[in-house]
Amino acid sequence: MEVIVAFTVNINSPMVDDYASRINKRLRFSILKSDPERVIRDSDFVVVLDERGQRFNNIDFAKKFEKILSSGGYRRIIFVVGDAYGVPEDVKKKANLIWSFSDQVFPHKLFAVMLTEQIYRTLEIINNSPYHHM
Repeated sequence: MEVIVAFTVNINSPMVDDYASRINKRLRFSILKSDPERVIRDSDFVVVLDERGQRFNNIDFAKKFEKILSSGGYRRIIFVVGDAYGVPEDVKKKANLIWSFSDQVFPHKLFAVMLTEQIYRTLEIINNSPYHHM
């Protein structure tokens, strides 16, 4: 399984790089600066990040993520983060899940750290690591 985060802006952050390297120990992970339309394939599970999406606590998201990983129905999980105006409607229509961290909007570089940490945390929960204290 491969996990890709598609941003519309460049993300250069040592913290993001640290979490990305940790995630890569569990599965293939990359962050791309790309138009989401160019990245998404029919065989992908697409997660759009939007403040109007569904909310999860860490455990519930880990259960959802594990179900996606174990389904065998998808080759990749693509997280799509929009620009300052959000994710285009045609991309949202391709989403299998619209996920909200908050009603608030965050700067891209901050959100990149938050998202990569949450993906890492999710994998650690699935693998019963002590990283997430329950």
